[in-house]
Amino acid sequence: MLKAALTALLAALVAPSARAQSLTQEFLLQPGWNALWIEVDPPDRSPDAVFATLPIASVWTWSERVSATDFIQNPETAGWNRAQWLAWFPPDSPEAPLANLYAVLPQRAYLVRLAGTEPVHASVTGRPIHRTPDWSADRFNLRGFPVDDSVAPTFRQFFRSSSAHFDSRSGRLEPIFRLGSDGQWQAVSPDDRMRRGEAYWVSTRGPSDFVAPFHLSLNTGDHATFNAVLRRVELTLHNLHAAPKSIRIEPAGPHASPLLLLPPTRPGQTNAPRPLETHDQPLSAGAGQQVHLGLDRSQLTNSPATNPTTGVHATLLRVSDNEGTLYHVGVTATLGAVSDYSGLWLGTVTLTDVAPTAGTPGEPGPVTANFPLRLLLHVDAGGQVSLLRDVTLVYSRTNTPAGSPENLAGLAPTELVTDPSRLFAYAASDLRSGAVRGRRITAPHFEFARTNGQFTLPLSGTFAPDNTVTGTLQLPGDHPGNPFLHRYHPDHGTNAYAVSRDLRLVLAPDPSPPPGGGGGDTLGGTYTETLSGLHKLPLQVAGSVQLRRLTTLGVLNAGSTP
Repeated sequence: MLKAALTALLAALVAPSARAQSLTQEFLLQPGWNALWIEVDPPDRSPDAVFATLPIASVWTWSERVSATDFIQNPETAGWNRAQWLAWFPPDSPEAPLANLYAVLPQRAYLVRLAGTEPVHASVTGRPIHRTPDWSADRFNLRGFPVDDSVAPTFRQFFRSSSAHFDSRSGRLEPIFRLGSDGQWQAVSPDDRMRRGEAYWVSTRGPSDFVAPFHLSLNTGDHATFNAVLRRVELTLHNLHAAPKSIRIEPAGPHASPLLLLPPTRPGQTNAPRPLETHDQPLSAGAGQQVHLGLDRSQLTNSPATNPTTGVHATLLRVSDNEGTLYHVGVTATLGAVSDYSGLWLGTVTLTDVAPTAGTPGEPGPVTANFPLRLLLHVDAGGQVSLLRDVTLVYSRTNTPAGSPENLAGLAPTELVTDPSRLFAYAASDLRSGAVRGRRITAPHFEFARTNGQFTLPLSGTFAPDNTVTGTLQLPGDHPGNPFLHRYHPDHGTNAYAVSRDLRLVLAPDPSPPPGGGGGDTLGGTYTETLSGLHKLPLQVAGSVQLRRLTTLGVLNAGSTP
């Protein structure tokens, strides 16, 4: 039998590299076989590039994505299923023509055989990819895990929250094997410590979707992405443990981070966005929680983490529980010609077409006279757009020149108020003296029912050119603002019609921006509406919309009283 050259993987360190969104995994390869878990996506995936200059005899990975093979006790033993294993050999080796491994992929295990008799330092640099590997039920799977080496957990601690890998009644851990110093796979003890970057043969009892004691997912895929369309990233955390956890979220890149912690998109939300420095998110046992992230775009242009050629800002996020689990999340933001559309928008909808209601509704046709509607929209710092019925722009003493309380032209408001009770917080003496002034704007054409103190109606879609915003207004028949209240005849059985209005705005750059360029302060587009409840068939209307931004304040009802 060949001399066993297999030794344990001594270290697998993960650290941010000089490239803003890159992560470098560092390994100490021992002569013989090494089991590696590569979690980053190298810019050049070819094995020739990844393993260049290293005295490697071969690299192997299991070829099927959703199935597993029984582990091989001794890697030197013949009988590997070559049809299901992908292999790479150095270009100058006799076996090179047999190679069928053409790419080193992230979140994958590799068996690396090092030639020679001396340990070698190796590193793989690339973008961290967050992805949940698939498991094959009731089999051994070759896997690595997001372990925090600074507080390395035992196998028991790490897997005890998963019924597919740990029996809590008996305290029995499903079989797990790691490469031993004798050159063979050896069963681990439940109290052995885990290491990041090391791959194990892990058995599962039944199906499994386990990644770690707490799971992390992103609504933007395998990394956090911001652009003109995606302006709010939802990071979902789920605690699988039977005890509460505190999850720490913090920037991990080498440069100052522009990330913001955003309030949830709830009507009437009063918490303002704040810079993400260190955020500790409590999680109850078995509970999930969403954390909303945004960007301070004013920091992007001059940031060392922004590529001036591509206009892409790249950084890293670190998410950990200080109990042995650590995720690295890549973050990218595209600058381009993107404007920040947060703030208050005043618009005019001009209805020019109405569809017939007799028979099957057709396409809207032109009307004799156009009809204007006033539209009020607010976009928060995370990109959530909401419809407003009315809003008060408050001008406080901080920006109102003394002696000219009546003149508001050219001044920036300090607060946007939709909740009337908020106005009562201002001192009557300041109102009388003119130190605090207000300007109220209404949009009576877009009334909607208000419940539970909600003074905004959240809409769906992204508020940006070439995007669509939609929403539905429900107006009960007995609502005071319903324009179809009537007292015609008692036989009607009701004195009003319940009305439903489906709105659709398709936004576009303003075709006639103000002289000198309006930047991101004007938008145009088309408007369509389907009105139900007044006729046995829906009434369809269409027209155009022009919008002008009055202020960039991205928060409602959140100012401080003078």
